[in-house]
Amino acid sequence: MFELTSELNEYAKNYQEDPEIISNEDLIKAIYFIDNLYIDNEIDVLVFLLSLNLCNAYAKQIDNHDIYKFKKDIATLIKIINERNIPNLKVCTTNDKGNLYIFEVGNIQFSFHDEKQVTIGDFYYQEMKWDGIRKQPCAKTLFNKCLDNEITGNMKNMMGELIKPNIEKLINNYHDNKLSFEEIINNI
Repeated sequence: MFELTSELNEYAKNYQEDPEIISNEDLIKAIYFIDNLYIDNEIDVLVFLLSLNLCNAYAKQIDNHDIYKFKKDIATLIKIINERNIPNLKVCTTNDKGNLYIFEVGNIQFSFHDEKQVTIGDFYYQEMKWDGIRKQPCAKTLFNKCLDNEITGNMKNMMGELIKPNIEKLINNYHDNKLSFEEIINNI
């Protein structure tokens, strides 16, 4: 876990190029994880945060504030982790242009602004400062590097089914015009 998060964090720290272009397929995958991932351990939390990060980067890429509807899931994530004793996870909130939630999983941090104030359980709460390493410019690579890792291969949805085959089916339906991109986006 720490090796993967260290690798992802180092990549983001050294990324000096223009923001990556995020495809519709990438966004569809991220939305599926946000809406369906059963969060049971720190890898699940990492994938969830990488998915939120990708959605955030996509919203800025297309300048569409409707995509920001995913921010409701920040509060959902905090409520879920408050119920579970997931190791290698820290969360705090600061008042920086509204509520800034900082999540640390292993050796990587993510920060998200949200209007909602959610209580963070004592098990996870720890005062910290954001490390300043921007993850959005390389959101696509970070997301895919994590998903291509063997430790994410057995991730399950809330129904107990493997996620990757369900995502493949969703992408195929999108490519076969059985499901439009707008329908997917409207389900956020």
